[in-house]
Amino acid sequence: MCGDAMTLIPTLPDRSVHLCLTSPPYAMQRKRQYGGVPESDYPEWMCGVMAALKPKLTDDGSVLMVIRSHVRDGVVSDYVLRTRLALREEGWCECEELIWFKPDAPPLGNKQRPRRTWENILWFAKIPKPYINLQANGGFSDRVGFVGSRQLPNGNHPIHTKRSNLQNGLARTADHFTALVGSNENGIRHPAMFPVALCEKLIRTFSRERDLVLDPFCGSGTALVAAQQTGRSFVGIDIKRQYIELAAERLRTTFSEHAEVFRSGQPVRLRTDFPDTAKSRRIYFESRGLNASDAGVFEFVLKQTVNGSERKADAELCTTQSPPLRS
Repeated sequence: MCGDAMTLIPTLPDRSVHLCLTSPPYAMQRKRQYGGVPESDYPEWMCGVMAALKPKLTDDGSVLMVIRSHVRDGVVSDYVLRTRLALREEGWCECEELIWFKPDAPPLGNKQRPRRTWENILWFAKIPKPYINLQANGGFSDRVGFVGSRQLPNGNHPIHTKRSNLQNGLARTADHFTALVGSNENGIRHPAMFPVALCEKLIRTFSRERDLVLDPFCGSGTALVAAQQTGRSFVGIDIKRQYIELAAERLRTTFSEHAEVFRSGQPVRLRTDFPDTAKSRRIYFESRGLNASDAGVFEFVLKQTVNGSERKADAELCTTQSPPLRS
């Protein structure tokens, strides 16, 4: 929908939004595109947006905002901090501190400060324990459980004595979500994109299939594309018609998660919730009755397709009498 979020959010059905995932306009940033909200007014403005959203959010729904303060004259702006405190005063529960880690972040920010490689993901809800799927993006490990430290001098220390049997399986997701800036889709003309992979991870963690995902500042529609690809419903709002048209164009593109034939040169990628290291993939295969040889074949295919920079050898995957590859 094209228009002001403060006007359009109230038109949504009550208790219909399971997850609000957005990167709101930063204070006085990108003024040419959106006009900008002054830092002094930002907490009050965001509280107004959240007040409009509150009756539309399900009781166990979450609001995730990707944002980070800027540095001016060597001092970190406090508008994000003041906004967090203002939302708490309005009765919102801030459930945990989360971050988006971007290892390939460009060397932006103050030249006299470390390179910025993360952003806050503010997590708010109406209740202290909203819905979350802790295994949705957890890594496969052979050390699922708890091991107390043997280095503590006091043998009666609770951390020293508390132990559990380690098992193979899926560990809880961490409080940081890794997604590469370089994975942004080429040719999308928007000044503040975040990766589809990041949105997919957050959507899988904080919503169920067929839930409704809202982005009230949707820009080019990245969060909506991720919602579509993960089997969720979606609503997007933006005040700039050119970005709404761009988002609509992206969402009309067909998507198939399980391609039955990979043509030579066709770009492919792993699901964002698939194990991301060779060790975790081996444990994943073993948990499903496969062996080290199966894992080795998969690593070869991975090297020649998804991770192959020059693709010196073509690895063609096709189906004959066998079912299609599902990983």
